[in-house]
Amino acid sequence: MAGRPPEPVDPLASPWHLLGSHIRYWRDLNSYRHVDVAKLAHLDKGDLSKWERGVAHPRVESVRALDELFGADNRLVGIYATVSELERTRKLLDKFKNELGQGITDRRGALRFATAAGIGGMLGPVVESTSWMLNAVEDEPRTVDEWERSILDHLHAIHTRPASRIRQELLIDLLLLREQIESGEHTAEEITELQRTFAVLGAFQASVLVRLDEFGPALRMYRAANRAADLSGDLDLRVRIRAHEAGHGLYGLRDPSAILDMTRSGERLAGDRPSVGRALLTATGAKALTLLGRHEEARLRLNALHETVDQGLAAVTGFWEPAGERVHFADAWVHAASGDESQLTAALDRLNAGRPDYQYSANSALQQALCVIVNGGVGKGAEQAATIIGELPPAYRNQMIMETGRRVLRAVPLDARRLAPVRDLRALLVN
Repeated sequence: MAGRPPEPVDPLASPWHLLGSHIRYWRDLNSYRHVDVAKLAHLDKGDLSKWERGVAHPRVESVRALDELFGADNRLVGIYATVSELERTRKLLDKFKNELGQGITDRRGALRFATAAGIGGMLGPVVESTSWMLNAVEDEPRTVDEWERSILDHLHAIHTRPASRIRQELLIDLLLLREQIESGEHTAEEITELQRTFAVLGAFQASVLVRLDEFGPALRMYRAANRAADLSGDLDLRVRIRAHEAGHGLYGLRDPSAILDMTRSGERLAGDRPSVGRALLTATGAKALTLLGRHEEARLRLNALHETVDQGLAAVTGFWEPAGERVHFADAWVHAASGDESQLTAALDRLNAGRPDYQYSANSALQQALCVIVNGGVGKGAEQAATIIGELPPAYRNQMIMETGRRVLRAVPLDARRLAPVRDLRALLVN
């Protein structure tokens, strides 16, 4: 009807609504009516209206015709390609939201994901070029070897970059990998190897979520990683993923008693044969006992850990850092809490000789501050801890480091908590 205002178009309703808003923008810019465009581009005006409202999806040939008619210089074609891939990625996110804990289901969430993936610029009324393409989805599946290399890439990122800068890339790879596993285009042997990779990357993602203090998603991701490890049939990997989960649970994810139960369950699964996973479970058990104040039992666990290492653990290879770093850190954890300064110093010397990453460096230094407090040097230990945390860039002050700082603070006797260094430490841990 003449004079009727155009029906609203909401570019945030979905990726296809976004495309529709751009089609309408260019049509209005050229002062075309629907009937004009239909006649000049040889299209149905009813289809054009549906495309603008996002209730139907045009074919790429139709978008090219509109692009040429409007003089959009391939901008509409670029948006179409981006929107097509974004819609595919959004569906993948919805599909796996329960196990990844990061599903994007609301209409604005898909566009927030687009921004995180680096294509937020397309939300303006005009896209300046066709370079905004969603690079999160690949045309060709990766080989098993390529996926194994991606494990090393992500591990390097975890060791060197803040958790907030790692999460998105890991999520994208997990989505792509799960799609590849379910594609039906691989042999049984290849599927087994891909499941192994998913288990490892899933554990990595869970550890990143722990660092970001997102415990619910971390627990769901660990469940997905454990399922993939179980499906792989690789006993060493199954034990290792469980050890990884238990170890990260020490940083506020679970109660220490529950972690101790997890280590015992994992050790039963592992059996008596020495392995990296079994050693890591023993180390985590020692640390959990320390958190429970059971220092003598923790020392016995450490003795068992070293016996396991002495049985040939060095010959066992795996995806992560050398198991020696975990062993030395477990030594430091236990000896710091019991105030054994000489044993702590020896453990830290062994740990630091391996040039640990920022996470180990900060946490091992905090263990030293803890030991000082346990031995009566409250002001000095609190000052050391505050300096360690204060000198870290904010992006690197993740949950695992801050929780260790809180362990230091909890060791301060009640009658000493008004000391200035203690107040300074508390202020850092609250911010």
